[in-house]
Amino acid sequence: MRGLENYPDGNFHPDELVTRAAFAIMLEDILIKVTGDNSLTTKFIGSTSPFPDLKADLPYFNAIMVVTSRGIMEAKDMTSGEFAPLSPVAGVDALLIIRKIKEELKFN
Repeated sequence: MRGLENYPDGNFHPDELVTRAAFAIMLEDILIKVTGDNSLTTKFIGSTSPFPDLKADLPYFNAIMVVTSRGIMEAKDMTSGEFAPLSPVAGVDALLIIRKIKEELKFN
C-alpha cells in the first residue's frame, strides 16, 4: 500500500507517527484500488495549491488534493487554511476520516 512503504534506507519504522501526507497517500491508494480509477494518480498535477503550506510540486500534493476535493480530509487549521502535511494524524481524526472514506465508497 502506498504510504506504508519502506524508507529509502530499506527499513520500515512501525513506531513512527503517520503524517497527514502519508495518510492522504494511503487513502488515495485505497480509492484507486476500490474504484479502479487510475486517473486519480495524476488528476491534480499542474494544479495550484489551495493550501499555503503545500507546494504543488511535492510528491504527496496530488494525494492530498484527491482526498480534500472529496471532503475526506480537510485543512488542519481552518483559520490559516494550512493542511499541515507533516503533522501526525491524531487517532480520533483518523477514525473520522476512515468513516468519511467508507461513506464515499458506499456510493461507488
